[in-house]
Amino acid sequence: MGVLREKVMMSQESRKQGFIQELHTLGITEFQGQSLDELDYYTLRHALTVARIRIDSDENKWY
Repeated sequence: MGVLREKVMMSQESRKQGFIQELHTLGITEFQGQSLDELDYYTLRHALTVARIRIDSDENKWY
C-alpha cells in the first residue's frame, strides 16, 4: 500500500501546483490571508472554485 499512497500524494501535489498556477493566472496570490504556497490541496481546490464562481457570474458576487 505504500506505493499507492505515494502515487496519490504525487498526483495531488501535481494538481496542487496546477491550482496555484491557475489562481495566479486569475490574479490571485493569497486566500484567506495565506499565501497559496502554504495552502493544502483541498483548500486550494476550494479557493479555485470560489474564484471561478466570482468570475463567471455577477449574481454570485455576494462577498
